Amino acid sequence: MIRHDDIEQALLVYRDLVHGDPVLLGEQAASLPEFFGTTPDLEDPGAALSAAQRHLEWMVLERHSPSLLGTILEKRLDAWRRKVTVEAEDAEDLERALLESITGIFSVQEPQNGTMWVEDLGGFGAYPIRTEPGQPLLPAGDLIVGRLFPTDGGAYLISRAAGIFRGGTLLEALERDLAAIRNDGVTIVRVSQLELETMFFRAARTDTESVPATVAENPIQDTHDLLIAGGWTRERVNDLLARLKAAPFDPGRIAHGAGDVLGLMLDEIAFDTDVDLIVARTTLTHAWLFLAREGKVLEDAPKDPRAALAAFDQGRAAGRDLEALISDLEHDLCLSAAPGDEEPDTPAPDFPGVVGALVQEFVWDIGREDPQAAERYASLQHLSKFGAALGVVDELDASALLRFTAFWVPEQRALKDADEAHALIAALRAFCPWAQENHALPLHADFRERLEGLDANLPRIADVVKRVPAADEDAVGELYEVISPAPIAPVLADREGEHHAVRLEPPIGADLMIGDRLRGRRTGDRFEVLCVYPPEAAGLLGG
Repeated sequence: MIRHDDIEQALLVYRDLVHGDPVLLGEQAASLPEFFGTTPDLEDPGAALSAAQRHLEWMVLERHSPSLLGTILEKRLDAWRRKVTVEAEDAEDLERALLESITGIFSVQEPQNGTMWVEDLGGFGAYPIRTEPGQPLLPAGDLIVGRLFPTDGGAYLISRAAGIFRGGTLLEALERDLAAIRNDGVTIVRVSQLELETMFFRAARTDTESVPATVAENPIQDTHDLLIAGGWTRERVNDLLARLKAAPFDPGRIAHGAGDVLGLMLDEIAFDTDVDLIVARTTLTHAWLFLAREGKVLEDAPKDPRAALAAFDQGRAAGRDLEALISDLEHDLCLSAAPGDEEPDTPAPDFPGVVGALVQEFVWDIGREDPQAAERYASLQHLSKFGAALGVVDELDASALLRFTAFWVPEQRALKDADEAHALIAALRAFCPWAQENHALPLHADFRERLEGLDANLPRIADVVKRVPAADEDAVGELYEVISPAPIAPVLADREGEHHAVRLEPPIGADLMIGDRLRGRRTGDRFEVLCVYPPEAAGLLGG
């Protein structure tokens, strides 16, 4: 029979596996501020132990490991099986307890035949609870916030690290929140352990409330400053504030930003910026409350010219759109009307297409447990642009990914340098198995070997391409294969197989490898390079 001690020992085996792997140990250290927000309350030993246990449960059972491309629970299961010390039969039950554990907010019901039952407020049903000898039953109406582990006989054990809260007004508020979510068409709500930590335990540690009693001095300007620094245009921030103003604010809600309009906005911010989502949630909650109380959006205060120019320079350095930066600069210096003051023609919405939607879903899914996902996988925006012409998701196959990485990326000069190429390959390594698991696209199986070659070649090609001057759009040229990458006089083969010793302009021969493809124009022994492709592009380019 599985007991609490067995489950905790099983998790400690996983903890030891993490401590024995330097990469996972680094991930553990990085995950602490992500989970806790602030340092756990060490003044209360009991609270500190419970917090550490919740973090261990989340890190092992839920958190996506970037290095393992999955959860530690699943990716280190074989190693865990070799180390766990319980009997074989119990080991199977223990494994199931970890794999099938659930998180949620559970309301204690009236006992039935001496058995305590809890109802999942998220709509997943009711569960019988197995209590250990001497453990009293909780009174009906209490709330259990945390994880349940299934055990033999169909009953569940409550994690010792779960929180127990008195019901009453808290239960009423939660039920009201969930009713509002269901009115929006969502019938079942599953919350992750990270979301529970933020909603219940983190708030208790930081002594903050979901709804501030007072708002910041200028929450609208704070929102502008935060999101513009993250790369948004002033027009887009104004649009967000207008949507926030139009949405009713419920001061009785337990956690703004979960299942409401603010939550959707936080998803946008997570995908498009590297803004800290905790800061964004607080800032936008203040702005929402202000708009609800005042009923209007504050006018932007004119900026000091030096500050406006500094913001322009920062935007240029960050690679933001130049036209949008100039528009913001003119507005800051009172040289033009603010975006939205006139009535411009409204263009049709730029729907990202099936591939763009798939990329957004991936970043959102991973971002639920990895707040840095939007930044880490930003390079997949190139895949969204490439896939805009694809009509159905099944067209995104291994051959499409090969066209994207080996041909489209060099042609579009999409990557600034080798670092961006490495980031793109790392993003595809995470995206492909996710797409295979969640959408039955066999990208991981069919494209995995290609990625290995591209990992070695695409960063080198990215560094070469950035040194090739941009040619006129009508400069087509011809395709050649690198036969010998001698720095001074490389040998190229044309489509007929004839070899040519040439002088490359620019002189990039030292950075080429056998099998690379060059598009360019040959005049005698002079060869003008127009574009460079990795060896993996051979089949795409007809040789």
